[in-house]
Amino acid sequence: MGTNISESIEDNAATTQLEPRKPRTTREFPKVAVYSRHRADCKWAGDDKRMGCDCPKMLSWYRGKLHRISAQTCDGQVAESKARQLEASFAAAAKGEPLPEKKAGKLLEDAIADFLASKETNGVTAKHVAKLKYELGEFSRFALSKGVAMVGDVATEYVLAWRNSLEGAQNTRAKKVFRLIGFFEFCVEMGWITRNVARAQAIVIPYSDEQEPKALTDVQFEQLLAAIPKVNGRTTDEQRRKLRSLLVLMRWTGLAIRDAVCLERSRFEQNGDGFSKLFLRRAKTGHPVYCTLKDDVLKQVFAGVHFKAATCLWRASHTAKKSWTTWSRLGAASCAS
Repeated sequence: MGTNISESIEDNAATTQLEPRKPRTTREFPKVAVYSRHRADCKWAGDDKRMGCDCPKMLSWYRGKLHRISAQTCDGQVAESKARQLEASFAAAAKGEPLPEKKAGKLLEDAIADFLASKETNGVTAKHVAKLKYELGEFSRFALSKGVAMVGDVATEYVLAWRNSLEGAQNTRAKKVFRLIGFFEFCVEMGWITRNVARAQAIVIPYSDEQEPKALTDVQFEQLLAAIPKVNGRTTDEQRRKLRSLLVLMRWTGLAIRDAVCLERSRFEQNGDGFSKLFLRRAKTGHPVYCTLKDDVLKQVFAGVHFKAATCLWRASHTAKKSWTTWSRLGAASCAS
């Protein structure tokens, strides 16, 4: 019996020696494994395959040598998802192909909120932020009407349809498109989309140097003057007189409200024969402005001027921001009437 056992052992040893060792096959791309790095007090400590605990998760793969990195999560499902994404990257690299584009799960409404918040923290004026909020809100409602709620689902054709629906002057529409391009550029930088869907030649509207502002007709101007007492219930006679003289100045000179409010007395010079001349450069663009005013028009302008002011026609406290607020209210009152 002992002889049989020894012979069996020898036969098994000979068989083992005769069997060739299987060579280790090399995978086309590495497989990424997920395991838990259990804490000392975890009930599953010692079993790194258990994923149900809240211990940190790790990723590992072999490519020439063993690699281990943190999955930056304690959720097993999230770690598995990251492992599959990493495997897809290895597979694409092995085939020499780029990764397929993936759409980020970001609501368009939330993306707009983040974009506006970044503008506010970067020191952008409240007026410009309000303009962005209004225009992007319009685009968001347009996208929802097309059944699009996610940033990644916005296609260039939808942006083109929105662009074609814009109304107004050419430069105004061009600025709206430019601001929308800036929003989608922000989305690209945040990783929500892979390309700027609004930056297409068919969408960009060129600026026109030939566009000229349209002046108010006599009827429209009289309607505007009639709306002065309706601005609000807190204006005094002096404030209404100043506002009227400001409107007269803006109509006959074509000045923007900022330039009109900050206009200095020294800009007016007698030109003879009942006329006065005015020359200055616009604060926003630096473009020169030259015009001739009748003395009776200049008299209406000076009717609301604070004559104690050394330079500006109105008080220094009457800033352009306050004037713009009043101007907006005046326009609303004029339209309501």
